[in-house]
Amino acid sequence: MAKKMIWIAHARYAEDAAVNLLCFSYAGGSAAYFSPLKAEIDSRINLCPVLYPGRERNAGIPNFDTLEACAKAFVTENPQLFQKPVAFFGHCTGSLVAYEAAIAAQKQYGVKPVLFFASSAPAPSCENFFRRIACAWDGVQSLSAIAFNNTRCSDCSKYEISTAGLKAIFPSSTISRSSGIK
Repeated sequence: MAKKMIWIAHARYAEDAAVNLLCFSYAGGSAAYFSPLKAEIDSRINLCPVLYPGRERNAGIPNFDTLEACAKAFVTENPQLFQKPVAFFGHCTGSLVAYEAAIAAQKQYGVKPVLFFASSAPAPSCENFFRRIACAWDGVQSLSAIAFNNTRCSDCSKYEISTAGLKAIFPSSTISRSSGIK
């Protein structure tokens, strides 16, 4: 029997929360990366770290061939996550996966994100690395103010990101994105 894919791990979820924050980790990362956010973000926000194939409890599950296929499978297999306002947080190459998931959610459910975060960090060799990386967590705190004021992403179609490092998440992936969130 084939192993069932587990998409969300290390979550903090309450049915009465106002927003689902879907978190996508960096290349080679895992859902555990976002676990510290449980204690940091507003309790009205559900923290939903996405677990990629081949990571943690999904060890042994093969990767998808493309980012689009992964995003579509995630969105299709988790309709409950799109029943309330949703925000996307992608760190580093996880931003690409989050972007594709946002597009898939709009196509499948007509859902637009209340907010889309794309973060990254400088190389560890950069001066003051650890002091600057803390800023990424600080940015998530602002989701409360934005999400609860019903601010929407006005033009996510202009999102651009480098594809370097993508092979670590999806070794055989190809990217061809000509349309964005409209």
